[in-house]
Amino acid sequence: MSNLERLKVELQAMVDKGIITASQYQDKIDSAIKQDDNYKVTQNKGNMRKKHIFIALVSGIVGFIIGKRK
Repeated sequence: MSNLERLKVELQAMVDKGIITASQYQDKIDSAIKQDDNYKVTQNKGNMRKKHIFIALVSGIVGFIIGKRK
């Protein structure tokens, strides 16, 4: 079981006992996810995908223009 799953189980028990509210539960889960390294990698992966698409489009346009001249 991952650390996030363990945290969810522990916090769910606290919600069931009335120690914390559901919104506090969600806030703690969100902060745990953001502190995780995988969250940062996932966010950067999305930005890199946009950059790669932009570079591919620009390269295609430049290639088309160069090819059309010959």
